[in-house]
This record gives sequence, structure tokens and C-alpha cells, in this order.
Amino acid sequence: MNDPDVIVIGSGAGGAPVAARLCEAGATVLVVEKGPFYKKADFDRDEVEWVRRDKFIPHVRKDPHTRRNDEGLRAVPTADGWISCVVGGGTVHMGGYFLRAAPEDAVQATRFQTVQAATAEDWPFAYDALTRFYDQAEQELGVSGAPSGKDPAIVSHEVAGLVDAAAKTVGVSSAPTPRAILTVPRPDEDRAACAYHALCGSYGCPNDAKGAMGPTYIRRAERTGKLILWTEAMATRLVKGDKGRIEGVVVKRKGQGETTVKAKVVVLAAGAIESARLLLLSGPGLTTSTQVGKNLWFSLFTEVVGRLPRAAFAEKVPALMAGSPFLNRTVMAHGAMSDKDQAAHRLDRAGSLHFGFVHDNPIHRAERAAVDGGFVFGSKLKERLHTHFREGRHIVVEGFGEAVPHKGSYIDLDPRVKDRHGLKAARITHFHHPRDQRVAQVMRETSQKVLTEMGCTEVKTTVGLGETTSLQGGTCRMGKGPETAVVDETGQVFGTTNLYVTCGGALPSSLNVPPTLTIIANALRVAEGIAKARTRPAKP
Repeated sequence: MNDPDVIVIGSGAGGAPVAARLCEAGATVLVVEKGPFYKKADFDRDEVEWVRRDKFIPHVRKDPHTRRNDEGLRAVPTADGWISCVVGGGTVHMGGYFLRAAPEDAVQATRFQTVQAATAEDWPFAYDALTRFYDQAEQELGVSGAPSGKDPAIVSHEVAGLVDAAAKTVGVSSAPTPRAILTVPRPDEDRAACAYHALCGSYGCPNDAKGAMGPTYIRRAERTGKLILWTEAMATRLVKGDKGRIEGVVVKRKGQGETTVKAKVVVLAAGAIESARLLLLSGPGLTTSTQVGKNLWFSLFTEVVGRLPRAAFAEKVPALMAGSPFLNRTVMAHGAMSDKDQAAHRLDRAGSLHFGFVHDNPIHRAERAAVDGGFVFGSKLKERLHTHFREGRHIVVEGFGEAVPHKGSYIDLDPRVKDRHGLKAARITHFHHPRDQRVAQVMRETSQKVLTEMGCTEVKTTVGLGETTSLQGGTCRMGKGPETAVVDETGQVFGTTNLYVTCGGALPSSLNVPPTLTIIANALRVAEGIAKARTRPAKP
């Protein structure tokens, strides 16, 4: 193989859009992906195979991360922090909540001036610079109900009307959730429309209706004839050359040993944790930044559930036990709060609440039934299973909130634990900033109020303050200089001439919505800059 023009490490939300754009611009692009490439013919709805084994996430014995809650503790092996090691990354099995960031997300440092111990950083470019890239991503992926307005919203279940009415009474907003799920088929792209199957999130889509990177941006790249895709291949080190140039990437390929590939441009898009890990594994002197691995954030997470009894709602909601699998409502989008609540909780905004049905995976639902309200077995478990599966619908409210980056949340290399290749594992050190507690409280209380107003019984909080570790960023963040950031506004790593970061690691701030769409939009923005730089005349 001749040396490619560009190497992209990772094929998920941060990598695939870059590969597509640069291939379309005429560059030969090598994408290095740690995992396999599953196609739509591979996907079924086997909960054991896809959800409870290591089809997406590496087994902790083979490829561990380690985690601790304080740097004085010894970290223990965990699967936390892996997104998904397959072509397309986490987009393959995502739920597809594709909301845009809010303008406030771009100025977190400005907003956090009075928040003690925060290490926030403003975006180094104006929020409006992403608008047209949001448009592009929504239209190219087929985001249903998106602001760009091309694809109609997915059909919501009748229960959505209860959410809307209850939210209005409580005094918060409710709206359909834009989803990365096709509602209109695209035969020219070999993508069918959604079949409204109950098992969507946690699974790959056999229709290619989901806006995963494989059937969208990877496929676009393949059609140019310029894409080289290496699967089950792991980048283990970046090779530093003279004057800040990255000469190449050392890659271990399954069954083929180790090789070094050279390229004019290298793009890191392996996720916030693994991109930072690769920079650290590559040794000192690669960048002038002092911030690699620091300022780690995970999307703040809460979960509240309630039950709509069948007996009470049979007439009001005839399709309660059937209908669309998508409840599909977002309440308090972008953390909007009343002036009264802002004052009471000392917050300018909280988080967004996503209303859906408890996942229909049968083992998962049976486990919830067995433990919710105290563990039971035997005849009592049979009664509870009957009630859970036959006598109503359980509503789950997932809250996604803005987390505060601080010095106590970072990744480095574990001195004791290594992966199957003998490389030091990424060590996660993470605990919540005090502001996170107040954000979580608002999300929990609002969720409880809306569920209660809907008429739900058994309303309870199942996650009071947690994090979604697959929604991660900050470790290679954008900023004005190497003292506070790792990459500049173009995505280029400080102190290098040809190394870029386009995954969530580049995002300085967590959002009040899942960040996947914003990662894609930013990757398109950076790719456009790289493409223009390639065609710019050389300086005399």
C-alpha cells in the first residue's frame, strides 16, 4: 500500500465525517478502526449476544480501563469509558438523540466565573460557526424532526400527549426529540425507513435507518474510491518527526503484526479517553500543551421512572400497551429553567429530560422487576413480572446535564494495569463537582413532578447523580493556547503542524443534551479546514 494522504484513527462520530469530507476532496484516507465492521445483515435482536457480551465494548480482561474516585485511591479495572469498538463507534447502537448544543454551551468559562474550582474553557470560535455544519449533518444523516427540516419527525406514541400536558401544567417546555432515524427511505443510499421495532437503542439497525456512521459517512467515503479501511487494527503510537510534524502512526493489525504508516495529516478521533491515551503513550514532546488528559467530563446523568397503570389509562390511551415504540419527548430542552428555580438552586440552567419507555429487552426488564421496590423471588416475582409486562407501561426519564470540568477529573496512564498488547491502560480519575449535585437535583425533581402529573404511580429515582461515561470529552479540548487547551480553533494540536483531534475530546464543555451531533458538526468543520489547507498554494 502506498502511503495515504491522511490517517484517521477511529471511525465513529468524530472520525467518519472527516474521512468522508477529505475523500470527497480528493485525498486518500486510511481509517484505522480497533474493532470489526458489522453490516445490517449481521444485526438481530438477541439481547445476550449484543447487549451482554463484548460485541461492542471490549471485555475488561482484554482491554481494561481503570477507575478511581480520588487520586489517593488505587484504580480498579473497569469497562467504563469505552464507547464502542466497531466501525461507526457508538453511533451503531445509539438511541439517536440528536439535539444541537445551545449558545450557552460555547461560553462555559464566561458563565462559570463565580463557580469555584471550575477549569472551564470557552469555545475558541463563535457558536454560529457550527450552524451550517449542523444543517449538513442533519440532512446527510436523515435526522427526523431536525431544525433543518428535511425529514419529518418520527411517529410518537400516544403517551407523548400526556407528557406535553403534564409539562405545561408543571411549567416547563416539551417538544418532540430530533432523532438520527430515517422516517423517509433513501433508496439511492440503500437505507430504508424506520420499521418502528421495539428494540432500537443498544442494537444495530437491520434497515440502516439509524444515522450510524457505517451506512452514512463511511459509505460516502467508500463511494469515492479513496477510502482505505483497516478493521481490527489498533494505533499504538504516533511517530514524531522534526519541527512538530507527525511522521506516521504505528498500527497493530490482527494477524498481520505491527506496521508504521506515514501520512501528510493525522486525525485523532478515538474518543476523549482513548485519543488522550494515545497522545500519552506516544511520549513527551509531542505537543506544547500541558493539558492532555485533563479537564475530563462525562455527561451528567439522572434517571427517574414511573408506571402508567393499564386499568387507569385503558380508555384515555387505547394504545397504551402497543403503538409506536418511541415516546420521543424532550422536556426542558437545553436546561431551560424558570427565574424562580434559577434563584433557588443557584443555577443559570440545568439539563434536558428525555422521556421514553423502559427498554424492552426482556432480561433487562425482568431484572428491573425483580429488584425495583426490594428484591423478590418465587411467586412474588411472578406477580411482579405479570404486572410489569402486562398491566401498564413503565416510563423512564433520562436526564442529561452539564458537568463542571475541574482538576479532579482527568485521565492518565495506569502504572500497574496493561491491555492485551502490553500497553498501559487509561486510568480514569473522576468525581463530581458540587454544582453537579444542584443540576441533578433540578433534573430529578422536575422528572418526578411531570411523571406524577401524568398520573404515574411508583415514581422513584433510580439514578440520583451519575454519568454516562460513553458521552465524554474535554481531554484534548479546543482553546486559545497550550496553557489551557490541547488543540486550537482549527482542531490542530498545539506544537504540531499536521495532527488534529475531532472526537469528543476536543469539546471543551459538556452539553445539556447528548453531544453526538455536535461532535459530528465540529468534525465536519475541522475537515473543511483541512481540505482547504491541502489545496492552498504553497508560500513562496
